[in-house]
Amino acid sequence: PNHGMFPTLKAHLSFNGALTPECILPDAISMSASESKFDVAALHELFSKRSAFWVPCIALEASNNALHGQFLPNEHLNELASICSNAGSSVYMDACRLISNVLAESVAEASSKDIIFRARNMLSHVNHLTMSFSKDLPLPIGAVFCTRSAEVYQRATDISLVLGSGIPYSALQQIQGVFSDLDSGVEHARDRLKQSELLGSTISEHTQHEGMLSGAHGVFLELASTEDWPGDAISQTFLYKLYVDHGIRASINPISDRQKQCGSAVIRLAIPGGVYTNDDIMTVGTRVAQTLAESRENYFLRKVGQPPGLSGAFRASYEIVTNEESYR
Repeated sequence: PNHGMFPTLKAHLSFNGALTPECILPDAISMSASESKFDVAALHELFSKRSAFWVPCIALEASNNALHGQFLPNEHLNELASICSNAGSSVYMDACRLISNVLAESVAEASSKDIIFRARNMLSHVNHLTMSFSKDLPLPIGAVFCTRSAEVYQRATDISLVLGSGIPYSALQQIQGVFSDLDSGVEHARDRLKQSELLGSTISEHTQHEGMLSGAHGVFLELASTEDWPGDAISQTFLYKLYVDHGIRASINPISDRQKQCGSAVIRLAIPGGVYTNDDIMTVGTRVAQTLAESRENYFLRKVGQPPGLSGAFRASYEIVTNEESYR
């Protein structure tokens, strides 16, 4: 059970025979929602029908990508952890953007020490987590898996011995350096949050586009279907024009199954930390707004081929179509 799962995790679980039912409140799929809420009633119903053997954990994500950057409230996490504990189950968190999540739900002037305290408080409710050092912290090293379960730890260790893994000593030294000065890591994430807000406000100043949310690590734009064109055609055309005309890369964001059923497509404009100046961000925002205004002209892109595998989407081919009939 999850509240919007990242595609790679979902694919891995499905490949290993697990089911990944979405437990998302209807309001949470709205672009105006800032909080990512798990459907508690659906979770209670699930545990009433299945034991913890069949539901060993629920999956959560801090600053949820599939729900356009919505943050996970600590109080809600506490409630979910209590439900799982009473059912004999556990909580897994994708904590790659944990600091960003805490910043998004905190007051703007919260100190770095307060942010770190709140992050640790959130982790106290979690049984297993993965954390990427390159998302919130300025370390392009990869990710680590942590667990409170001795059994899970032993199984993970056995798998790592078979497949091969580990962190070089130089990387361990870098990690030690960052964790000895977490205040700097928090300010790194805070600067990116401010730039996300700046990008969102700049786009808003130059366009009347509805369906936009400034998340902790970027801006999310919803491009909904029209009577003539599906959302994926509109979004692919927008991405094409944004890159060809302005050299700006964006991507189609993974979304929940419920959003797909509504025919919407979400564009993610992710901001790497510590790379761009505020002037750069405002320039990007102006050009994004310009492309939004131009992206509903009388031609669109249709996908005509995609190689198999996870990398297939990066090598897909498209053709230009000029009306709804030829698109279909």
